[in-house]
This record gives sequence, structure tokens and C-alpha cells, in this order.
Amino acid sequence: MEDRKSVDEGVFVDLDDRIEPLLEKPYCLVDMLPKQVPAQSSGQYFRVEAYFWQDVERKRALYAKFARVMLKLNCYVGIDVRCSESRWVSNPSPDSLSGMFLFKEEGERSVYVLFDNRESLVVLHDEDTYMTVYNVRADLLDLLRALAGSEGLFVWAPPVQ
Repeated sequence: MEDRKSVDEGVFVDLDDRIEPLLEKPYCLVDMLPKQVPAQSSGQYFRVEAYFWQDVERKRALYAKFARVMLKLNCYVGIDVRCSESRWVSNPSPDSLSGMFLFKEEGERSVYVLFDNRESLVVLHDEDTYMTVYNVRADLLDLLRALAGSEGLFVWAPPVQ
């Protein structure tokens, strides 16, 4: 098994180079909704989304669910995490990881999580009500579905264009 030391200790150097190629890979979402809302829906998706953005406590409650999914995933696989422009951290403490997802540091606007030997990527932007997961293997996708379900969240892929 690979010895996973902190990126801050200089063990891993160019993890930023992993992000761009993964953003081109197939993706799915970890979302509060079970599937994509149709463009012609008579519902009020954007008003509901704004409802979560406009209230700090509602947004924190949703992001806490995302944090718990990542904490549970980290029980099974090693992760490397970076908030916006901060340094990469390998297997951060549960408190630290949770804090990253709750955007406790001023100016942080995105969280990036590399997992599965840095072959998969999770991205959460602080203006979104979902996390995007890129290039996830089928077995880890099944695990992610179970973990998301335990938090009342759903995992789905958009239709292939």
C-alpha cells in the first residue's frame, strides 16, 4: 500500500496537473435531486436553488451532507484535498475536511478532492447545490451512491450529448 504523507511535506508535487485532464472525463453529480430537471419543467428549480443559496444555515446543512459523504468515502480510499488556492492536503483530519466543505476559510470558493489513486475527482463550488464527480470507477460509483443515499442525496449522470 502506498505511503500517503501530507502534500505539504513535499511528497506529492504536481497534483494541480491532475485536475484539467479529469475535467474532460465523464461525470456524474451528487445532488439533492434524484435526476436532472427538464429544461421545460413547470416547476421552480431556480427559485428552490436560490432558497438554498440565500440562507446560510440551509446551505451549511446541505454542504455538511457533502462533507459527511467525503468523510465516509475517506474510510475506504485515500484522498487529496485542496480548497481554491490553498495547498493540497492528503487525508486531512475529519475536522479539517469538514471545515473545507463548509468553506470556513475566507475567500475559499471551490473544493477539489482527488481519490482512487488520483484517477477520480470531486469538485464543489460554493455557488452549487451539487458536487461533480469525474472519472469514477463502477465499484466506487456504487459505493458513492450508497454513501450519498445515507445522507439523503442522490447520484446521477446527465444524458450523454
